[in-house]
Amino acid sequence: MLVNMAEILEKAVRDHYAVAAVNVWNGESVQKCFEAASELRAPTIINVSGFVKDMEWIAGAAKYWERKYPEVPAALNLDHGFGYEMAAQMIHYGYTSVMIDKSSLPFEENVRLTKEVVKMAHSCNVSVEGEIGHVGGLGFCAPDEKGNINFTYSEDDEQLTTPEEAVEFIKQTGVDCLAVSVGTVHGTYKKEPKMDFERLAQIKTAVDKPLVIHGASYSGDENLRKFVEGGAAKINIFSELAEAGLNASVNYLENEESPKIFVMETQGLEGYKAKMIHFMKLFGQANRW
Repeated sequence: MLVNMAEILEKAVRDHYAVAAVNVWNGESVQKCFEAASELRAPTIINVSGFVKDMEWIAGAAKYWERKYPEVPAALNLDHGFGYEMAAQMIHYGYTSVMIDKSSLPFEENVRLTKEVVKMAHSCNVSVEGEIGHVGGLGFCAPDEKGNINFTYSEDDEQLTTPEEAVEFIKQTGVDCLAVSVGTVHGTYKKEPKMDFERLAQIKTAVDKPLVIHGASYSGDENLRKFVEGGAAKINIFSELAEAGLNASVNYLENEESPKIFVMETQGLEGYKAKMIHFMKLFGQANRW
């Protein structure tokens, strides 16, 4: 059942666990999200990056698989949406949550643009995720107004979220959940990450909305467990899943004398799903319905 993402996250906050939000790229990857959630009796958040070519097709696949797995609470979420027009289009397609990422812009502009999306989305019973502070890296970061994408990872505190900014951003925008920057980075780390768990705890104490961690791949299970313990309700993770899927496909090709393309794809998707299940268990979201 496709539901407003706020419903999933409010329960996660109340019961002290986090929900893995994993990116998909086709109908089969959507299927694996529903399969994993059904097997674990877990909620699922299906992320669709603004860079995916046919986002309407993904929405159609999600609607198909929700009919096959009506017991699964699932949110279909636009991840790093570029702007108002894209958010509106995704809501028209049937997405139950949208993220508007203007974190590369000055605070006032981020607030103004996010607030516009919140007003529109809430009128359609769709939740909104915003971001304050900036999570960089070689991954899915939305471009700024000039089309530039900030892929940098800073060692200083310049791009990290402050509790004061988080409180004011939520107050002015009315977002349903907030992505914060506390030391993770999209894609792979170019240097040893500095996870700021104390900062996360301070933000958690200061705000009354679910917090989101982006760029969780390769952060290590122990660090991810600490994020959950520190109050994160949604953790975006994809690069490790994609690598696991790729490795499964490569292993099949290397060990099969007469490989078949459809078997290779199936093996890759199973590898992706297995890694997904690992994180769903790690975050404590199994057996939640």
